[in-house]
Amino acid sequence: MAKKVVGFELEERTYDRLKVVAVSQGKTVREILTTFIEDYITQAEKEDLIEKLRAIPPEDRLDLIHKINDEERQEEQKEEEKPTRKRVRST
Repeated sequence: MAKKVVGFELEERTYDRLKVVAVSQGKTVREILTTFIEDYITQAEKEDLIEKLRAIPPEDRLDLIHKINDEERQEEQKEEEKPTRKRVRST
């Protein structure tokens, strides 16, 4: 499955608590977040999601889609702007 790099901010206290959960389960924070997100999405019924989407006025849905696309573009730009690390071999 293709992967997408995403970034978001958490309160420092929340992140620290998340690290404790990760360590207690012998996992990384990334693994914990991935599991949380996948579980959340799995719990939502497909039909329920479609109903909720239909309940949002079309212009609001479009605004949300634009907002999501803008966030993705910003994250991609941040990734592109990051300097690449060069490995230096010692001889």
